[in-house]
Amino acid sequence: MASHAAPAYIRSDNGPEFVALAVQVWLARRQVQTLYIDPGCPWQNGKEERFNGTVRDECLNLQLFGSVAEAQVRLEAFRHHYNHDRPHSRLDYQAPVAFKQAWYANQAQQQDSHIPA
Repeated sequence: MASHAAPAYIRSDNGPEFVALAVQVWLARRQVQTLYIDPGCPWQNGKEERFNGTVRDECLNLQLFGSVAEAQVRLEAFRHHYNHDRPHSRLDYQAPVAFKQAWYANQAQQQDSHIPA
């Protein structure tokens, strides 16, 4: 949210981490709506379910955290790797940051037909 502003809503399952009152209050203060998927319907939240599985398989299941601080450091390292180094098949095997930079460069080269040259 600090980098890209708050979204209009966050879609999630009904897991305990999103039922917590503290999370609901935090989101409400930032004027972010919560949209919950129907129980037993993970396909309604497919991209997030896939991402959660990736984090679990490639980070959480490989670590034994000795403290919350260690978990934060290791998860931040994973986040950086995921966004800056790890190729994503859906992004033509580019990392998200590289894909975003290429997309912006491509957009800058496109001429808008509605704007006179």
